[in-house]
Amino acid sequence: MITSVEVRSTPVPGRPPRFDYLFAVFSWELARLVRERLPWLMAAGIVVFTALIAWGSKDAALLVSSLTHTRASVSLNSPWGMLRVLPSPLLFLFGALLPFIFTPQVSRELKQHTHELVMTSVTPGWAFVAGRYLAGLVVSLVLATLLLGALSATGLALHLWEQQPAFPLGAAVALWATILVPPIFLFSGLAAALAAWQPQRAEIIKVLLLVIWCMSPFFIRLPAYSTPWYTPWDPTATLMSQALDREYRDTYFSSTLLVTQNEVVQQAASRLAQKMPDLWPWLLPQVLYSLLGLGLVVAAAWRFKRFSNCLR
Repeated sequence: MITSVEVRSTPVPGRPPRFDYLFAVFSWELARLVRERLPWLMAAGIVVFTALIAWGSKDAALLVSSLTHTRASVSLNSPWGMLRVLPSPLLFLFGALLPFIFTPQVSRELKQHTHELVMTSVTPGWAFVAGRYLAGLVVSLVLATLLLGALSATGLALHLWEQQPAFPLGAAVALWATILVPPIFLFSGLAAALAAWQPQRAEIIKVLLLVIWCMSPFFIRLPAYSTPWYTPWDPTATLMSQALDREYRDTYFSSTLLVTQNEVVQQAASRLAQKMPDLWPWLLPQVLYSLLGLGLVVAAAWRFKRFSNCLR
């Protein structure tokens, strides 16, 4: 069993010693995560479920006009199509995995009865929190990259075998970076900070975060005929998806209002679906959320007291 006694700080010339401690904890925690089965199972699950969801959503939206009785579909291989699957269900499935990575980081010492070693180690307490968080963050970003890769591979398969449009990789990366990456920083920072503050209640924190995350789609709804000011501040991107989907639909139905040929409306839908939405209103809130997640970890690491947190 690998315990915290293996974390050693070897001075490196030209580098402040405090960063040696941080790098030692980071490298040890990253090696531990790589050796465990859970991250590998998560990686396999992400690839499989992303491919299945993407293939099942190859026709991401069906546009039916009750006035002209025409029908058109939106391909997954388009910005509009990816907006239909990236926030939900892919983001919610991915976000549900994060508490399993970050909440046990500090509480593991209590479960393995090695917290006495942590309390007597020369490694600063803040390095235990920050180093482990950074290792978990690297693993989370790698898993998110696997999700993007699985989505891209499925899009390529749809292009080759289902005569779908070519997969727009640039648009996919932009949407992935806007929708999926910021919640990783926010949710992981919240999980790691709460678990470092109350390591004895890490399991309760994990369950609460999972419940809040999974129940949020049932409470987040865009009003029927308006787009409120707080729409860009939704960290789950649910309102973002709904608002942009509404804009796409309004544009489509207004441009095909009196068109009665299915081939014409399908061409109009395909052209519109390839148009990249305006992501600028969402960038600032997502950057702030990412900084908030990092700030929570910095505060938790700064305030972490080994004796009080382990013995309280």
